Amino acid sequence: MHVMKPAHRDTAQYYLRMQIETASHPRLVCMLHEQCCLQLRQALGTDPALRRPLLDRAQNMLILLQRSLKPADAIAKGLFHLYDYCYCLLEHESTAEMIHARGIIDTLRRTFDQLRRRS
Repeated sequence: MHVMKPAHRDTAQYYLRMQIETASHPRLVCMLHEQCCLQLRQALGTDPALRRPLLDRAQNMLILLQRSLKPADAIAKGLFHLYDYCYCLLEHESTAEMIHARGIIDTLRRTFDQLRRRS
């Protein structure tokens, strides 16, 4: 496993922060989906006793995705419930439910990325 030196880690954090701060709203939504999927992939590859922090991060990203929605929109209401469903799946820490949630979020990630690229 490659461990970054402190100076490299600081540089990487700086560029990540700049990428987030300068991204458009649609790109930020895609980035949240990507990071949520990444946390779930890592959780699935981790010892079950050590999964909770990764699942907590994924749940926090789902909350951020919910907050990014416009509540008056019918599609947004559906997405809100879908994010909530995934959040609840992650509460159980079941491998099958984590895989199911990751599949939903990954499908949404691909969909949002396609929409962002078309506009």
